Amino acid sequence: MRISILSKPVLSIGAFMLWSAVYVPNALAENVARSSPVSDKMPDAAISADPSTPMDQKLIEMEARDRFAKPDTERDAWLAFEQEYGHHPAMTPRRQAWMMKHIAISYFYTKEYEKAWAAITKAEALARQYALGDQPFMAEVYAYASLISTDQKKMDRANEYANLSMERAIRDYGEDSAETGLAYNARSYLTFKSGDLKTAKTQMCKAASLSEKHLPPSDPMIVNNLSNCGVTMYFQDDIGTADMMARAARIAHMHLPVDHPVTSLALHGSAAVLTQLGRYSEAEPLFRRLIDLELQLHKEGSPNVYNPMSMLSDVLAYQGKMDEALTIARSALAYAQTMNAGGDPASRGHANAQLARILTSLGRFEEALDYYRIAWENNSADLEKDDANIGMSEIVYARSLLANGRLAEAMIHAESGRKILAKGLEASSRRATNAEFSYATILAQAGRTDEALEISRKAADRLEKHLFDYTASRPQLISLAPVMTSGFATYAMIAIRAGQEVEAIRGAQLALASEMSLANADLAARAAARDEGVGDLIERLRKERAAERVALQELTTAEAKGSDSLSELSQTAQQLSNRVNETENEIAILFPQLAEISRPSVPSLTEIQSNLRPEQAAIFSLNLVDEILTLAVTKDAVHWSANPARGSIATNLRQRIVESIDDARYALAAPDQVKFDTDAAHQLFKLLFADELYAKLEKQTELLFPASGTLASISPALLLTKPYENTESLAKAAWLIRDKSVAIATDLSKQLVTERDNADVRFAGLGAPVLAQNSQGQISYASLFRGGSVDISSLSDLPTLPGAKTELSRMSEEFGAKNSLLLTGTEFTEPAIRSLDFTPFSVVTFATHGLTSGEIAGLSEPALVFTPPNQQSLEDDGLLTASEIAAMNIPADWVILSACNSGGGQNASSPTYSGLAKAFRLAGSRSLLLSHWPVRDDAATVLSISTVKGAVVDGLSRAAALQQAMLELMESETIAGASHPAVWAPFILIGD
Repeated sequence: MRISILSKPVLSIGAFMLWSAVYVPNALAENVARSSPVSDKMPDAAISADPSTPMDQKLIEMEARDRFAKPDTERDAWLAFEQEYGHHPAMTPRRQAWMMKHIAISYFYTKEYEKAWAAITKAEALARQYALGDQPFMAEVYAYASLISTDQKKMDRANEYANLSMERAIRDYGEDSAETGLAYNARSYLTFKSGDLKTAKTQMCKAASLSEKHLPPSDPMIVNNLSNCGVTMYFQDDIGTADMMARAARIAHMHLPVDHPVTSLALHGSAAVLTQLGRYSEAEPLFRRLIDLELQLHKEGSPNVYNPMSMLSDVLAYQGKMDEALTIARSALAYAQTMNAGGDPASRGHANAQLARILTSLGRFEEALDYYRIAWENNSADLEKDDANIGMSEIVYARSLLANGRLAEAMIHAESGRKILAKGLEASSRRATNAEFSYATILAQAGRTDEALEISRKAADRLEKHLFDYTASRPQLISLAPVMTSGFATYAMIAIRAGQEVEAIRGAQLALASEMSLANADLAARAAARDEGVGDLIERLRKERAAERVALQELTTAEAKGSDSLSELSQTAQQLSNRVNETENEIAILFPQLAEISRPSVPSLTEIQSNLRPEQAAIFSLNLVDEILTLAVTKDAVHWSANPARGSIATNLRQRIVESIDDARYALAAPDQVKFDTDAAHQLFKLLFADELYAKLEKQTELLFPASGTLASISPALLLTKPYENTESLAKAAWLIRDKSVAIATDLSKQLVTERDNADVRFAGLGAPVLAQNSQGQISYASLFRGGSVDISSLSDLPTLPGAKTELSRMSEEFGAKNSLLLTGTEFTEPAIRSLDFTPFSVVTFATHGLTSGEIAGLSEPALVFTPPNQQSLEDDGLLTASEIAAMNIPADWVILSACNSGGGQNASSPTYSGLAKAFRLAGSRSLLLSHWPVRDDAATVLSISTVKGAVVDGLSRAAALQQAMLELMESETIAGASHPAVWAPFILIGD
């Protein structure tokens, strides 16, 4: 059995998670022969062939063929063999039965099931006619008879043959054999298709264990069974799914050709797991390569091509690439409607629902409704009665009816779909949980608030356990993308409308869980481990996990390219993963509480309010299907507002703001003459803060935002609280920063520090690398920015930063020379920083270029730029990457990254703050000052110096110091375009 993946994490209205049977494994002749005495059991004809005769030589050649190779090619080869040798005098009945078995298998892989069944029954008839029933190869005949019957939906017949296969395999080879593994494979496929996912997992993973134990590493069946074991684990919400899929992929890369069909199966598993873990940008190139591979292996119209095409559309949508996602979703739907038989019967329904989800995200609710209806109708027609996919599609159709104002119809379909789901899914499954959120929303709209709250509460509890089980087991691999936590927003909405503030705030925090939440949990675990005397082990584990993450990223990049280095990289990744597992096991013995401590914590409303000061408010804005809910927590109250918002309207407004920022950055001559999208800035403010809500925050002068959500990629400072009058200067506009200081709060379980004794603060100023000099003393456009959109072939091509050294020197003066360390120019090297003891320094500033993924050849993650070495080495390549930073110890109270886009994600499509911000937090840094876009060198100098002066000399809170610096800069007459937010609003404070 080969199962391919159509995993569908929930967007707004919900989604399917459908899996389809595509391939089945085979028992290779060499292993069959090795398992039985040749004298009395002849499992395959090639064993008794005489290589000196042409006929027997051909038998040996055919027996050696790889049935996992290109299906059409294998089928044609076996049909040609039958044509030439089918009536040969040496073609004994036993050999004829053997030949028909292989012809049946080849038809099975081309999904010509009727022909496959005819061939397998002919093999069985020959065995009966000539008393060959005791031949060991009959176990394989029965296994394929079961598999073919399953795909023909002849379940009783499939069960009969599955039993025969198991009995014969155990009799002839014993329970502990590869052949019995094939019987388990056939049994698992039938069980899976019959809806018993728990038993299917046990059976398939048993098949995987037997094949790995008894077959050589180069046997494709090992990878096939391991991948399928991972599929069944996924459906049981097993946290070991990612490890199993990764293991299958590594074995494939180490032992199989890069273009082997089973390698594509493993690649599919790798991509699906990345999707499951929220690492969409890494999954995208894998799905693109899979489409190319499947088109090479199969004819146009093959179901194998539909699967990666469909998942590519999803990962594009999750990254916000909606236009391309919509185009591919339409293509996938057209493909599903015309593709050949043999794929998942739910494909038509799935394709329609996928298109509907994207349309919903775009706010096209009426159009989406039609596709949701068709999805439900397709599934009802194509699937067995009470199939869980019918129930799921009916519930998401009901949710779409609600979004279109048809509550009565929505309730009818929701009740109907829920009954079907109850028969086909365990309540604890993720699909059932996601469906419950949709059902609860409909109940709430119908006024059945108590029922809605109880259902959503239970669903949220299940989702929280599942999510944090994953994060605790593999924190270095998961990315908390919003799509993984969207159900919690529904819970928060229902709870606040039911007057349950405590639950609403908990749900909001879970919905907005971010990369920084993982970093905080990691730091808490490390602190606890030190108290238990296992701190050294934890530090070793941290470094091993960082190395594993880098190795896996390199492996993923190589997978997407089909690189020749896949085998070597897979071995390296496997070795590092083994080290991680060994260290984790060692820690588990000495400190078994670590797993629980490593789970991100969610502070209660009481804790949050006790840690807030009277002038502070914590803001939680949640995007739901058709509205935006904003919750504001102050010292003594919870306020909220909800505004209608169809689809991705908030995202679109934010994108308009980002585009106007980009336009201004590229207008070198007169940035102040470039228009800023003031309408988008005001409309977004109104969506997030209804008039009555903002009025209730009149006394709060500092707003604390989460590290995810609508405002994660821009500073809230540039929102406009009032419409902009075109007659006035941008500097005079009603920016939010005029009323409030803003900061990102990553841990509301602790009180933010506002008053500090700066007398003994030590400062480390690091930066101003030696790079390319500007020719003829002219200032180029690139030299005005610290990284960002600079097309370079090497580090030495980056422009020098004339303001960086001045900036660091001025900061040093604020702290005093005796309390300061400056490493600039030729002293600012990667080895120097790696070897630096950061322990004495409270404030650390990096004034250099920051690069994001892809801005320089071979760079797959964010990095800081150092003075390049004359000769690059592993220890000094002139770049300090996020992974390398995460493995360091930088316990500074405040790290200032006066560099380009330092608040960005691990790559262009990753969640905000998943890159350098998370890395420095993992390194132990308490609070950070980061930028959202490439920073003007002159503006960076002014902002950073003024912020430090305000905090250190004037005694302001850091948020207030940044606020003051922004207000001063926008009024500046000496810095070109200073009134434009592109110049004054790049920085954001994280922490306190």
